[in-house]
Amino acid sequence: MSGPDGRADPRFAAAGIQIAAVSERFSQTAQQYIARETLHQRAIQPRSVRKKKGNTVSAGSTPQYDQRQIVSFYGFTTIGKSAVIHETRQMLTVDKEIISTEFEGRRSFRDALLSRDDVVKQKLLNDYDRETLRGIATDLGQMVLLFDRTGIQNFTFAFERNDVIGGRPAMVLRYVQRGGGEGVRITESGKQMRAHLQGWLWLRLPDYLTVRITMVSNRTTTNSALVLADSIHVLMPASSKGSSYTA
Repeated sequence: MSGPDGRADPRFAAAGIQIAAVSERFSQTAQQYIARETLHQRAIQPRSVRKKKGNTVSAGSTPQYDQRQIVSFYGFTTIGKSAVIHETRQMLTVDKEIISTEFEGRRSFRDALLSRDDVVKQKLLNDYDRETLRGIATDLGQMVLLFDRTGIQNFTFAFERNDVIGGRPAMVLRYVQRGGGEGVRITESGKQMRAHLQGWLWLRLPDYLTVRITMVSNRTTTNSALVLADSIHVLMPASSKGSSYTA
């Protein structure tokens, strides 16, 4: 791990080892589990903000938001010969409209993840993209994978502050992407885009376990909380919140 000036920061040596270890642990275990997810999305409506002399100002007293709630079975998979892990969902409800029953949704989702049928897996991704709000980032649950032993070299880090999370002391590091092709996937008007990354890592002290990641791009703000089940040594997302500020 290096600081903003490109030089190695001795304070981050132990932290860097643990961040990479958590990333690798996630890559080894993530595809073994299915979760039930309730996802809340919020995006500013296109005409609720306007430009005036180079500044963005509200067209009304407050910005107007589109909101959506999607309940799904949630998991991770790979497609084709690529080793890239994607988050995928079998939607159950969208704003309380029933898409699939619990029983049928769980069965079809399990079968899809266990199969080698990339057409079925891609359909799950496409179905979700059609329902998500414009400008909301996806592939967020696996953000920790950006910081494996190779990927961590694409970021610079700076100490931000000490904090408390879950009643435990934590160190907050700011990260900025300086290279690599990684990024989050953003669907807007049917187009797929990638956004380079910057944000903050919360590392639990004294073991430097990654417990929260915040990502900020020029389009979205995302918080991804991580949970480690110590008894079985499995790291999985505990929550993910996304907001779009695109006008």
